[in-house]
Amino acid sequence: MDDLDRKSYDLIVIGAGASGMSAAIAFQKIRLLSGKEKGDVLILEKNERVGKKVLATGNGRCNLSNKDMELSHFHSHEADFPERVLSGVTPSACLSFLSEIGIVTTSEGNKLFPMSKTSASVVDAFRYAMDDLDIKIATDAAVKNIVKENLFTVTCEDGRVFSSDLLIIACGGACASYTGTTGDGYKWLSRLGHKVFAPKPSIVQLLTDNSVTKALSGLRLDCELTLTADGNVVAEQYGEVLFTDYGLSGPAVLQVSGE
Repeated sequence: MDDLDRKSYDLIVIGAGASGMSAAIAFQKIRLLSGKEKGDVLILEKNERVGKKVLATGNGRCNLSNKDMELSHFHSHEADFPERVLSGVTPSACLSFLSEIGIVTTSEGNKLFPMSKTSASVVDAFRYAMDDLDIKIATDAAVKNIVKENLFTVTCEDGRVFSSDLLIIACGGACASYTGTTGDGYKWLSRLGHKVFAPKPSIVQLLTDNSVTKALSGLRLDCELTLTADGNVVAEQYGEVLFTDYGLSGPAVLQVSGE
C-alpha cells in the first residue's frame, strides 16, 4: 500500500464498517451497471482490520436486518423522513445485495441472520467482494483532517494525504468506542458545513438500583415492557427482556431506551 498516497481517487470512504464497505461496493456496482469501468476507490480504516464492530453485532451472530419494516415502527421529528430513507433500500433490495456478495440469510421470526450464524463470515464476504471490485483498503489510517476545495483532501494522523472527487464519511457514532467509533465524524461534518445535532444515548441497556433485577440475573423472558415517567406511559414494547446484575437488557429494552 506504499503507493496509496501518490494518486487521487474517484471515491474515498472513511470507515470500513458495514455502511462504509456497502457504500464502496455499491459505488463500483453502479458504475459497472451503467457501462463504466470500475472506479478508483479507497477505504480508510483507523483500526488494524475492517469490520471490527460488525464482528460484535448480535453477540457475534450478526443480525443483518428485519423482515418487518413497517413505517409505523420508525420515528423522526420529520414525518416523512423514515419513508424517504426506507424507500431507497427495501428489505428485498437489501437481501439481494447480501446475496450478490455471497451472504446467504436465514430468519428467526422477523430477524435476519447469516446462514452461518457467525459475524466473521459476513466480514469475510465483504472483504472478498471488495477485493473482486478492486477496492483498496488502508488500515491503521486514522483521519486527522478533511479539507474541501476542488477535491476533498484527507490527511491521516501518520502524515499520509489522499484526495478524491467524492467522499463518504461512514465512521459511525460515538458508541462502543472500543471498536474505534469515537465520534470523529461529527467534527468533520461540522467543519464541512453540515448541521450536527448533539448526539444523545439510544439503544442502550438500562441501569437499575432494584435488587430484584440482580437476583434474576441471566433470566430471559418474552414479555410486554412498559416505560413510564412521572406516572405517564412513554413507550411500550413486546419482546425479549434480559435481567442482568446491573439492570435490564435485551431487544425490547434497547427499543424503548431511546425514549
